[in-house]
Amino acid sequence: MPLKKFRKFMGFFQTRGADKPEYVEVPYAEQFDKGILLCNKCGARLDFGESLKVENCRSCGTAAFIPMRFKEYLIYKPLGGGGEGFVYKARRANSEERFAVKFVPPSKRSERKLHERLLRDAATISAIGPHKNIVELVESGEEDGNAYLVFRFVAGERLDEYISRKRHLSDRRALNIAMQIIEAEKYICSRGFLYRDLKPENILLDKNGNVKLCDFGLCIPESEALVHGLAHDELEGSPFYLPPERIIGRSEGQFSEIYSLGMILYHMLKGETYFSETEINELVAKHIEPATGKQMSEKLSTHNPKLVALIENMTAQDPAHRHQDFGSMMKDLKSIEDEVVQKPTLFLQTKTRKIKISELKNNA
Repeated sequence: MPLKKFRKFMGFFQTRGADKPEYVEVPYAEQFDKGILLCNKCGARLDFGESLKVENCRSCGTAAFIPMRFKEYLIYKPLGGGGEGFVYKARRANSEERFAVKFVPPSKRSERKLHERLLRDAATISAIGPHKNIVELVESGEEDGNAYLVFRFVAGERLDEYISRKRHLSDRRALNIAMQIIEAEKYICSRGFLYRDLKPENILLDKNGNVKLCDFGLCIPESEALVHGLAHDELEGSPFYLPPERIIGRSEGQFSEIYSLGMILYHMLKGETYFSETEINELVAKHIEPATGKQMSEKLSTHNPKLVALIENMTAQDPAHRHQDFGSMMKDLKSIEDEVVQKPTLFLQTKTRKIKISELKNNA
């Protein structure tokens, strides 16, 4: 299937790791309102440039983000973004509480459809309602023709950053995260929606390890997803975790979310994505091509066999061969977690080899 355009959503095409500038935070509202901005590293006065841009300190060269007043918020640090929206860290006047504010990228503010998309996101999140495993929307609307969303800031890190820092996760920790994701997904479906953008970049972990699902740009009514199909030659989602049925334009349901979660579980356990192609078309095609090379059970041979078998079930190309709903999925995850907690075991595979006794004696 030709893919003329693959939409780039926040996270997959984000700048990461060592490529990020070492921004200096400048959260001092009183100082900023007086027209004074000091470099936090050397104390030199910074030149005011365009708001929400990065300027280098003339004295020490440190990159400093130029804050902006927005309503009662002071926006003072970029958090990430892509073609659909940029997210910034902010604080409210006379408060230490932090927020995440999302705008349409400055370079695309003339594109009305992006503002409408943000407003639809806000309407979807409001319709779904609050849940412990979903980011909290504080307010949304339009200001001078610019759509915005304000969320309660989650102090922690994204799941992809957490995996990168830990290198890979234990069976127990991966199961715990997966079950929290299922809790959020179950709630979203109970409100009549299907999330449809499950990837580590959209999963936040607070300082206590609690999951917070964010970014509802692809979330649509579940009834619509069942008859959605691919109406045009344009694919939406993150290519590492796309369910095969979306690629070929068939109905999606809870079984599709389960596929994406299976790919994330593999990523958590292995520390890398299941598919590693760099070309987008090749990467997407992998989800619908016959499997080649090492099977998942071989790649995860040191992990709990029941968990590995479950992940293989979750990532079956044929939706009929997967778990069909979050309830049965949660039941099996909980059963495996109970076993892992009670009897943590490292499963190792060894190969039979011929060893010459003479070589052992020579090395003694």
